[in-house]
Amino acid sequence: MKTMDQKRQEAKERDEAAKNRTPEEQLRRLDEKFGVGVGAKRERDRLQSMIDEKQVRKTIEKEEREERKKRKETMKKERLELERAKAQRIKESESTKEEEEVEHTGSSKPRKMRRSMKKKRKTT
Repeated sequence: MKTMDQKRQEAKERDEAAKNRTPEEQLRRLDEKFGVGVGAKRERDRLQSMIDEKQVRKTIEKEEREERKKRKETMKKERLELERAKAQRIKESESTKEEEEVEHTGSSKPRKMRRSMKKKRKTT
């Protein structure tokens, strides 16, 4: 006959083995031991809640990843739009400056270029 110490030791070993199994594996073992859905109701409920919680967590994490991805794509699009708008404003301001330059001086050459040309003429 087994002593209390031996029984405790065996129970401890069983608990350790059960801790190393996933909830799905634990449910499978219960089904093999007692039959599908028979016996160990509280343990089955506990294991099933762990499985459900794990699935909910996975779903939430997946949704969060998708949300971060969408946010990142949106930010990228907004950044591109801002860069395009900035480039367009620069282009417009340059063309406006050139038009003002032509109206003011009657020449399409930039002011610095005209000055350097005047200096060359004076020296020759």
